[in-house]
Amino acid sequence: MYLMKKAVELVKCGCDVILDWGFWKKEERIQLTRYFEERKTPVEWVYVRVNDDVWKKNIEKRNGEIEKRDDGSSFYLNEEILERANRLFEPPEADEGMIVVE
Repeated sequence: MYLMKKAVELVKCGCDVILDWGFWKKEERIQLTRYFEERKTPVEWVYVRVNDDVWKKNIEKRNGEIEKRDDGSSFYLNEEILERANRLFEPPEADEGMIVVE
């Protein structure tokens, strides 16, 4: 909530704000849009779509870096975690008015 309030303050000061929180569920995106609209703060959603091969390569690279330098700030993404994450994700639908970047 604190960061959302700060985002509103920054936008009212003329700054652009990017919230990179994932927003995996449609309901989360709806609630956040509603929050900003109620505060007369414009919202623009951008979805960066990554194909499965690129996604897997990125995960492999990330896991490899973690194995090299386990500093405790990141965790290894095994198949079980990836499958669970995929089940939770709700891709944006056309009615959400998202800008889609390939």
